[in-house]
Amino acid sequence: MQFKLKIFVLEDHSAVGGLGDKIINELVEIREISGRDFINLGLTEYPECGTTWEVLNYHKLDGKSLAQRISGKASIEEVDEIKENYTEDAPQ
Repeated sequence: MQFKLKIFVLEDHSAVGGLGDKIINELVEIREISGRDFINLGLTEYPECGTTWEVLNYHKLDGKSLAQRISGKASIEEVDEIKENYTEDAPQ
């Protein structure tokens, strides 16, 4: 079985016009994007108001949501390898 390489970029603001756009543009320019999934994790809408944790949680950018999105697992608590490396504090 062959694995597809994945590139994840975590934006702390809008996913449009940020670091992710710069990286994907460079990868396309040097022809290194072929065969890779590019996932830009950031805001795609106006941010909600609240505490840092509330805003990150709402937009699924808190540590637990990111671990679930990146691992592809619905419940990271059921996967020991992920659970051992996950903390509630990340990325705050």
